[in-house]
Amino acid sequence: MEAMTITLHLNGKKKKFSTPSFITGALFRTAVEVTEDFESNDPERLYTSAQSEFICEVFGNKFTAEEFEQGIDSRLLTRTIYATANYVIGNIVEASKILNPETAEEAEPGE
Repeated sequence: MEAMTITLHLNGKKKKFSTPSFITGALFRTAVEVTEDFESNDPERLYTSAQSEFICEVFGNKFTAEEFEQGIDSRLLTRTIYATANYVIGNIVEASKILNPETAEEAEPGE
């Protein structure tokens, strides 16, 4: 399966992180819960600490939840969490569309 990559701004530098080649089946259940959170449109479920921890686990704990929260552009936060959950449950095409909108005018925030 193709790896998913995110970029975090840590210590004044951009650092890319990719998912490992193996993601445990245990993360599938969490990914389903995260997608349900986002699809509920309940403001209290759209961003939680547990979702940041989920991102860390998916990326092999290469960064902490605090580093994720401090290093991700706020305009990409929810998009990144939702796309990662879709990636874990096997919706690779959907995850790619979420992270890379097809509109040519939309550049990555901060660029």
